[in-house]
Amino acid sequence: MKFALYVDGKMTLYNRLIQIFLAGQILRV
Repeated sequence: MKFALYVDGKMTLYNRLIQIFLAGQILRV
C-alpha cells in the first residue's frame, strides 16, 4: 500500500513538472 502511494505521488510530481515545463514553453513562444 505505502509503495503504491509512493509511486503515485512520484507520478503526480512528475506530471506537475511536465505541466510547468510546457506552460513555460508556451509563455516563451
